Amino acid sequence: MLSTLILLLAASPSVSWPSSVPPQSLVYDDFGDTSAIQLNGVATTLDTPDGRVLRLVPADRIQGGSAFYSSMVPISRFSCSFEFRITDRGGIVNGGDGFTFLIQNQGVDALGGLGEGLGYHGIMPSIAVEFDTYQNSSQSDPSSNHIGFLRDGILNHSSLAQLPSQDIALDLDDGDHWFAWIDYDGATVEFRLSTDGIRPKLANLEYRKHLPTALGASSAFIGFTASTYNAYENIDIIRWEYGDFASILAMGAFTPGVAGQNNVAILENANPGSQMGLFASLNPGSAYHPRCADVDLDLDQPTLCSVVQASSTGTATFSKSIPLGLAGTKIYFQGARLDACRVSNRIEQVFH
Repeated sequence: MLSTLILLLAASPSVSWPSSVPPQSLVYDDFGDTSAIQLNGVATTLDTPDGRVLRLVPADRIQGGSAFYSSMVPISRFSCSFEFRITDRGGIVNGGDGFTFLIQNQGVDALGGLGEGLGYHGIMPSIAVEFDTYQNSSQSDPSSNHIGFLRDGILNHSSLAQLPSQDIALDLDDGDHWFAWIDYDGATVEFRLSTDGIRPKLANLEYRKHLPTALGASSAFIGFTASTYNAYENIDIIRWEYGDFASILAMGAFTPGVAGQNNVAILENANPGSQMGLFASLNPGSAYHPRCADVDLDLDQPTLCSVVQASSTGTATFSKSIPLGLAGTKIYFQGARLDACRVSNRIEQVFH
């Protein structure tokens, strides 16, 4: 019976990142169009084997660059993810100095100190996550390969003793692809990092802070800074997404609920423009979300049977013809966002 369901319901949709989103969400699958991004210093875009990337700094001495979305965005609750790659490290040691993702209210043209300053030093008010590839004793860096939270343009870890940081076993500038997730639920910022594109179950770092109070406003500029000095490397952002914090996806029942006819179900609270999938199974159970190791579908051997793009109002409409052969059979359905770690409630339905 399960194989029957797969044959009758399965689809082979093309899954891709959304091509357009409303102003409060950002999706850059590449950086072919940077008309809405302010580039400062040496930051630029260029074609690489990874596509058109945002290059914050080139592999050269004494460089600094920053890039910010040119409009302020809400920061009361958000989810952010990006992919990066650091290549061609060299100089006095094996590469440096690193980069930051930051939220700041100094201005869209902000660019801080170079070298150990990561292009971030002196930018305030701000909150940042650092990806540091050079150990500076003057900043009390824990290692030559660490991540950590920063604030108000300060990078000295002695001054930031209460902010979490972590050494990374693999080199951030090893030339491989890295993936980062930063989520804020209104109380705690969670930061995750991986090399395989799968969002880790546990956060690498957590920082409890009310960001609108720290930034003095409920909106701010978001973006990246980077720098080199006598150690250098290419620092590229390959893909970037920022949007509303992942609220619970709400899946409704199919109507009219009749086999042999077209049936429609509505999924709500989706990120506008995101790719939403409909999964089905004849049995409840547990299966991994296609992208996220810590998020399960509540289905046994689920079949992906439809993919749609969420509307500008955050709804996804699934339209499915249920074969007469499945009349009277209980079918379990669940929605999931395919480009992020979100799933809906599970519904069960018998079509008459």
